[in-house]
Amino acid sequence: MNPLEVNLIRLMLEYPQKTLLVESEKTLDYFMEPALKSLGEKIVRDYKLLGYIDINVILASDEDKLLRENIYKLSIEAPQTDENMVDRNFSDNIRRIKEKWYKEQTRQVQIRMKQAQESDNKELMRELTCQMQNLMQEKKELH
Repeated sequence: MNPLEVNLIRLMLEYPQKTLLVESEKTLDYFMEPALKSLGEKIVRDYKLLGYIDINVILASDEDKLLRENIYKLSIEAPQTDENMVDRNFSDNIRRIKEKWYKEQTRQVQIRMKQAQESDNKELMRELTCQMQNLMQEKKELH
């Protein structure tokens, strides 16, 4: 499991009022682990609907047992978040998740560019070059 994503889920459970920040930043769109993305969406939905989060309700089924146990374990093992650093922890974690996502997207486009180059597919190369430029521009806007 992606430790950055798990940590953000842990922070969302610890500070549910910050789930709206995660939603407004569209951070869950950058999650690479489908199970964690789904959990994050449930957390946001439940907080907006109920005003609180109960992990036992969100992860109630047997198939969620491993994920639930991992989150409990992390919550116990992780150092307590300094109240003065909560905003910064969220911001840093969100930024790092996005950076990792852009890095992976860039890697995927580079692989496809190499394949397009080897097969001499000029049209695909142009398309991938545009994708790469867009990714680089979006990544630059993170900072």
